[in-house]
Formats: sequence, structure tokens, C-alpha cells
Amino acid sequence: FPDLVVVTYRGCLFFEVKAEGQYARPEQKAIHERIRNMGHRVAVVRSVEDVRETLREWSFPTNEVAP
Repeated sequence: FPDLVVVTYRGCLFFEVKAEGQYARPEQKAIHERIRNMGHRVAVVRSVEDVRETLREWSFPTNEVAP
């Protein structure tokens, strides 16, 4: 099951956290696909910047203030 689950007013977001150079195992990919088939979003991320980028791609605003 993904490492992080974020509940939003637009549904649940799931994040699988992996170290650089590591990838989701086949059984993790199968679970990710099942979650997607239920209408949720799933992403594999390796950094906070990956999360930010994914949220932008999914059109989810953040409350972060630009530096």
C-alpha cells in the first residue's frame, strides 16, 4: 500500500516514496493500478519537489509561499 495518503475535498491522493534509483515492485504497481481504477490518483515520488510537481500536474494548489 502507498506510503502516504492525502485526503482532500477532491478525493484521495496516494504517494509511494522511493529512494533515488529505486522503483515500485510489481505487487506495488498492481495495488497502484487498483487504486487508480477506483478513481484516485497515485504517484511514485523521490523528493519534496517531486510531490510539488505532481500536485501541480494534478492541479492541486498548495499554501506554500514562493521564496
